[in-house]
Amino acid sequence: MLSFPSSLVDLGIRRFPNLKKLSFKDFEKPRLEKLHIGFCPKLMSISELRLPPSLSELFIFDCPNLASFPEQGLPPSLSDLEISRCPNLASFPAQGLPPSLLYLSFDECPTLKRRCEKGKGQYWGFIAHIPEVEIDCRFVFDPSSYCPDFALYLHCCTYEKWSYASLGSGGIHTKVADVGANIMDKVIDDKDGENC
Repeated sequence: MLSFPSSLVDLGIRRFPNLKKLSFKDFEKPRLEKLHIGFCPKLMSISELRLPPSLSELFIFDCPNLASFPEQGLPPSLSDLEISRCPNLASFPAQGLPPSLLYLSFDECPTLKRRCEKGKGQYWGFIAHIPEVEIDCRFVFDPSSYCPDFALYLHCCTYEKWSYASLGSGGIHTKVADVGANIMDKVIDDKDGENC
């Protein structure tokens, strides 16, 4: 079992091909600010995930079977929520979106897109207060604006370059951790605690 230090502020979970559910209570670590979950094709639920009150950024990408947000809702500190290529994600938390949210972006989430239709979608009231809302590379409040760099950002920079932690027999020893199948393989081989 991984031990996450209290100093951890940025955590990436990616490339777990058989992961179906996330319910890790250690996400309640008080200083965690950024959480990235991606490339988990079988992930269906994060409903039991307890997000810390310090979280400011939540990125979820390439989880085609993910169907729901955490049941406890999103933390009041969240300022940036980005979702990409999660076509089964059809609803926001029942509590709505936090008023702290400054930027919301999602693409290739057709049901969410329909429910967020300006002025008449079921979730329009949830997103109308957010200064910047981007759906499928278009800004909702200025539909003529297209963001061509967004797709490039997602595909070329999709969290491939986040800093890796130094993982060894003692666990994680840095403020940034990228936990994924490729990293976990290195943990087994890295018995001396050298950098991955």
